[in-house]
Amino acid sequence: MDRLVDLDVVAAELQARRARWVSRGLDVGAFTWRDAEASWPQPIVSDRALIVDPESLGVIMTASPSNLAELVLWCGGWADLDFVIDDQIHSEGPTYGDVAQCVAVAEYVADRLLSTTRPRDDR
Repeated sequence: MDRLVDLDVVAAELQARRARWVSRGLDVGAFTWRDAEASWPQPIVSDRALIVDPESLGVIMTASPSNLAELVLWCGGWADLDFVIDDQIHSEGPTYGDVAQCVAVAEYVADRLLSTTRPRDDR
């Protein structure tokens, strides 16, 4: 597998954004990791110290019980993204070529969730 992004760098970037996301109204879950060197089925763990070769980094963001997203970022340059918005499931598969673009995917998720919980101005 080509490794386009260093998931440890991505995790540090996302961690730096966590307080801002939380202050805007998101619940940001613990990061989860999958180890490329683990035997199948590869377990998903929250303790980074247990991972030898990180191939995925996941996080769940929740804006309300009916508005949440599960984001899994892969070192190879793609993400698995599932949104539940107003109890409707939406799946996307964004791609990226570097850490900045990868982080932009997470920012997109946060912004999209937050936009679903803001009151609308119907004037």
